[in-house]
Amino acid sequence: MYLRSKARKAKKIKQNVVKKTYFTRSTTRQTTLKKSAPRKKAKSLVRKENLCTLPDDILIEIFSHLDLKSISKCAMSCSRLNYISKYSTLYKTIHLKYDLSPNILKSLLSKASCLKRLSIEYQTFDYDDDLFDYLIDDYLDYDIDDFLCDQFAHAQDNKYFEKYIKLFIQQLGGKLDFLEVVRCRNRDILLSISKCTNLKELNLTSCKSNFETLITLGNLKKIKFKQCNFSQNTTLAVAVDIIKNNVNLKKVHLVSNTNVDINKICETLSLNNLQVTDLHLRGYDEINDESIRSLQNLINLKSLVLCYIKCDPVDSLPHLLAACRKLETFEICEWAELNDNNFIPALDMLRQLTKLRLDLTDITIKSCRRAVEKLPRLKEMHVHGNGRVHRAQLAKLQKKFADITIPYY
Repeated sequence: MYLRSKARKAKKIKQNVVKKTYFTRSTTRQTTLKKSAPRKKAKSLVRKENLCTLPDDILIEIFSHLDLKSISKCAMSCSRLNYISKYSTLYKTIHLKYDLSPNILKSLLSKASCLKRLSIEYQTFDYDDDLFDYLIDDYLDYDIDDFLCDQFAHAQDNKYFEKYIKLFIQQLGGKLDFLEVVRCRNRDILLSISKCTNLKELNLTSCKSNFETLITLGNLKKIKFKQCNFSQNTTLAVAVDIIKNNVNLKKVHLVSNTNVDINKICETLSLNNLQVTDLHLRGYDEINDESIRSLQNLINLKSLVLCYIKCDPVDSLPHLLAACRKLETFEICEWAELNDNNFIPALDMLRQLTKLRLDLTDITIKSCRRAVEKLPRLKEMHVHGNGRVHRAQLAKLQKKFADITIPYY
């Protein structure tokens, strides 16, 4: 009996110890949890700003710096951003590129009620018959079936793209101030530009058409035709007539175009467009002395670029520079007859000049030195490809006149 009672007491003591130990551990755990709880609560008190909570004007400003695809992705993230993406003020300037989906193009058409500036860019893979023959002749290893499949897919993509381009011009063309078209060979679209009656600036690059309807435009102030092919099928001197009918032109850039008479362009400018301040003629056309001399009527010229044009400037250049005393930019390239004897005397007529380029001419370092010494406002001078001007000479000149940029290639 005694042993039994003693065993019972020992058992009770053991149970009490276990309970006490368990209670102690749980208390410690609870205490630890209580100490760590405020830390989690403190983290939850940190406020996280959401883009959607920003005011409308700030969101509109952010969206105005995004491209069309980015705006479209943001619009799908939440209803608030979708609402902001519908503001018509975001679509005053639009760049329509060939890789935009039909859904984006359709959405843009419905939102762009305030459209002012429109750029249209076609795909580089836009072959004409001559280029196709070139590829076939020079790349015989190319799989012709794959080539034709690519052409068909490209044509299908252009079909949808051109459908919306026509709608943009038909519905919004009258509101446009600026239009740029790159690599377009669709005659109907190029002729429909005439519907943009309020255009102030027109840029066409690598386009092909007769452009005959563009002569109806009469409010242009800036035109730029670069590497465009004016079809020979028309009897009109289209480029000349476009310039003649826009008497308020201030900027004329004609760069490496086909079937454009540069001599008639110069004569027309000197008679009808006396407000021109920026004239850029570049190409491989032959221009006569009389045409260069006629440009002296453009007394408001501030920028004159004559590059890669076949001409003998010995007689005409002094007359031209004597009349155009406001020139700030003067670039003349690949005129082999231009040398120290006929260029240095002309420096006295270029007192306002800030930028000078004399590439591929026959001048020496003497003309370069006289230019940086005589022209008080000169900031930049380029002399590239001149066999009589060496790099070391230009480097020495640059070191002496550090405030003028003189690249020595």
